[in-house]
Amino acid sequence: MLYKLNWTSNKIAVKSDRYGGIGNFAIESIGADELITIFGGYVFTLDTYHSLPKELRHFCYQVQNDPVLLYGPIELNQISDGDYFNHSCSPNAGFLTSIHLVAMRDIDPGEEVTFDYAMCMTNEFGNMACDCSLPNCRGYITGKDWKIKSLQRNYQGYFQPYIETLIRNIR
Repeated sequence: MLYKLNWTSNKIAVKSDRYGGIGNFAIESIGADELITIFGGYVFTLDTYHSLPKELRHFCYQVQNDPVLLYGPIELNQISDGDYFNHSCSPNAGFLTSIHLVAMRDIDPGEEVTFDYAMCMTNEFGNMACDCSLPNCRGYITGKDWKIKSLQRNYQGYFQPYIETLIRNIR
């Protein structure tokens, strides 16, 4: 029997998003700071990340900067609903711990649950174009975005713990 690597709240469901992809959407109201998912997976190095099939790399999250460590599924059959959280430059969710995703504010039914990838990435492996089309869209997401002062203010307490430490150390 194959077990899921993630736990997800029964208040969210995977649905089609406005870009033709899929994402997690609230099907019931979610309160601020409410637990949305607990991520799981295998912990591996950046070298292992680069050896994974391209389809799996989107589902990996960084949890340490030096050495660069990530976690996520290592086989396609390990992808589960908890892996379908998309990026947004105006997120409604963030990290409480390295593996706990919580609501940053109340989330209404029908709203896509998103987080900013700057909350969990300090390396260039996840650089990507952003087309969220929101007024504050950065256009391109990089592993250096966590250094943006406005993001540090807006996401304080919702970055991965290792990034919170990096921010404290540069202040």
